[in-house]
Amino acid sequence: KLYNVIIIDPHWLAKLMSTLITSKMNFVANGVLERKNLTFLWKAPDFPESLHGTLLDILERFEIMYRIPADSDQPHGTSAIPGADERYLMMCLVNDKRPPLEFPRPGVERPQS
Repeated sequence: KLYNVIIIDPHWLAKLMSTLITSKMNFVANGVLERKNLTFLWKAPDFPESLHGTLLDILERFEIMYRIPADSDQPHGTSAIPGADERYLMMCLVNDKRPPLEFPRPGVERPQS
């Protein structure tokens, strides 16, 4: 997906990351960011909404954040907007308590509830 992305200004990339890490609002609770909150953090002209998917891909590629599987134990709402319910884990913002998330392990089947 990112083969056609070229970042000319590294300061822009640093600004992208700092918007998440230094947010004064509580959009990243216990290291978990809901995609629907990106519109409050990433605003045009620097971060137009049309680029949000690509920006998330960049941050995932460089392991700044990890997509949380939709079937994790943490409940979340449903939205008519595709992808709006996606959530991401940012390890650098997780506090001392382990977040209540369950990530699938390769080769281990999850017990049925």
